[in-house]
Amino acid sequence: MITPEDSLRHTIAIVSGKGGSGKTIIAAVMTQILDAAGESIILVDADTGTAGLTFYFGLELVDNTSAGLTDFFLMRKDRSSSRLLDIVRPIRGLKNARFLGAGDFRRFPKRLGNIERLEGIKGVIAQLKQEATFVIFDCRGGLDEESLAVCECVDEILLIVETDTTSYQATQRLVDILSENGLAGKLKGFMINKVFDNPLTIARNGTAAFRCDYLSAIPFDFEAMREFFTGRIPRPASIFGTHVQHGLRKAFPEQVKEPPGRVYRFDEYEEIGFVNLDSLRGGVVLALFITPLAAIFFVKWFNGFDMARSYDKEIFYYVLALSLLGLVASIGRLRQAVGHAVNRLVSIALFTRRSRGASFPN
Repeated sequence: MITPEDSLRHTIAIVSGKGGSGKTIIAAVMTQILDAAGESIILVDADTGTAGLTFYFGLELVDNTSAGLTDFFLMRKDRSSSRLLDIVRPIRGLKNARFLGAGDFRRFPKRLGNIERLEGIKGVIAQLKQEATFVIFDCRGGLDEESLAVCECVDEILLIVETDTTSYQATQRLVDILSENGLAGKLKGFMINKVFDNPLTIARNGTAAFRCDYLSAIPFDFEAMREFFTGRIPRPASIFGTHVQHGLRKAFPEQVKEPPGRVYRFDEYEEIGFVNLDSLRGGVVLALFITPLAAIFFVKWFNGFDMARSYDKEIFYYVLALSLLGLVASIGRLRQAVGHAVNRLVSIALFTRRSRGASFPN
């Protein structure tokens, strides 16, 4: 019998049709979001081909990544003690999240029979599920034998797809393989990553092509990528984290709240390009201050400039203010902060209008 507590425990495989889709960073951000929500999580690097998550976490977040999934399988093969929890490590900065790396993936026993592989993954899940409400497996891009075994043993599967045609077709092929193995019913939904154009078509067509629900479109975020590549997890409050949390909320509404940040409308992605949308809007707001100052200065310059006159001294101070403001406007983080503040003010204003019964277009 499934108890209410068991119904809130999840084992999840995060998969993609090809490598480079960003599922590893999404798995890390998911872990941080769930940790902030008070859930207990064990994140597993199940990529026995490259062990990318183990590498990035080993930079700053986990003290010792030398032992991991590989060692567990080797111990099983040698019929020696295989208590997995002894090699699960805490993640620095998170309260309830731990990490099981791939270990030295070059030593992973590649010639495993299907039954032995499945029994090994089941053993991993059996031990970890007693310790956490979420066990998240970051699988290899595409489906190798270990990733397929993980998908067979977990409760749910999350798809990560990019916006390009190659990724879309590779994801369709991945779903076909899952269907051929009777696993399509485990698909929880798909997230579209690295979005810098209107994702409506992919979201709409993907629902039919991938045979599961659309969860979220995650904007292309240079800042988030830079943080992860230097051994840090992007903040849940970041643009990247906000959209991952939005997708998680749709997948697990009982355990994940809506993100505090604002989720983009489909048409807003067209404004992004390779620029953070908040940064872009903050730059526009700051430019509104710079433009009139610049106009005043150039008008005075062409009409003659006399520092002996008090009015021209004032113009000189305007120029200094203009220069300082231009310098400040070049700082990306400040532009993002200003843009975020503008978005919040607009959201509050619209909410106030709604509460007063005013009507406005969608």
